[in-house]
Amino acid sequence: MSRFPASAPRLPLTLAALALTAACSDAPLAPDAAPSARPSRAASPAATPTVVAPAGMIPGHIRLLRAGSPNAFVPGATVRFVTDKAILQVRDNGEGDIGIASGPIMAFLPISTSYKAEVVSVPVGYHVPAPTPLYGKVEWSDGAPMVTFPDVELSPKKQVQINLLDMQKRRVPGATVVVTLPGFDFQFVITDGGAGDVNPLGWQLPADGQVTAYMPVQTFASVKVCEQAPPAGFLMANPACQTITNQSSSKSLSVSFLHQGGIVAPPPAS
Repeated sequence: MSRFPASAPRLPLTLAALALTAACSDAPLAPDAAPSARPSRAASPAATPTVVAPAGMIPGHIRLLRAGSPNAFVPGATVRFVTDKAILQVRDNGEGDIGIASGPIMAFLPISTSYKAEVVSVPVGYHVPAPTPLYGKVEWSDGAPMVTFPDVELSPKKQVQINLLDMQKRRVPGATVVVTLPGFDFQFVITDGGAGDVNPLGWQLPADGQVTAYMPVQTFASVKVCEQAPPAGFLMANPACQTITNQSSSKSLSVSFLHQGGIVAPPPAS
């Protein structure tokens, strides 16, 4: 059963980059003349802007992809565009993003002599890529210029799935767990259906008897999971702490906590 929402919430599209037009007092450098042949790497049709670029501006386009999956976009990242005239930070589907798709990010940039991009933040389930300069170049698509940047592949973090079960192996919601990595200064406190219980894109998940922790490092020997508070109506799991050995070839690890029924608190007096 998938733990992903059917659709991501959409934020209103804004054109904050329009304000940069007034700041560009230098005469803009015109892009090179349109080539006779269309480039082999055109922008994604879904990300093509539906508005005309303001004077002195040009759309810039970058795609964030799941590593190893060339057709799987990763929404929710933030990219900083750097030119010789302005710096613009754009969040996917947020302020300054003029695209209509999730995953590709597009913004109006001042026409400049150079274009550079860097990934500032990514969803919780992915590693921030190593700081590598991403230089854009002006290409032509459907008769219009566009700054195209290299694709960015985001590596998923290793997941630790924690199952909260009763003695009949049925899921019971509501427990709180603490996840640590021995040898690392790292700790997650996650409440099923509450704080920290999110999917890889950072969307809140319901209380369903399962929580997932995303490991911040690529290499580690083991992970320790302790139950801090049991599900309502159940006793603390026994044992309350478990240590899982990391298997480097596995994309995810799993651990289960079994609970016996306890004393159920009476309903509040009416």
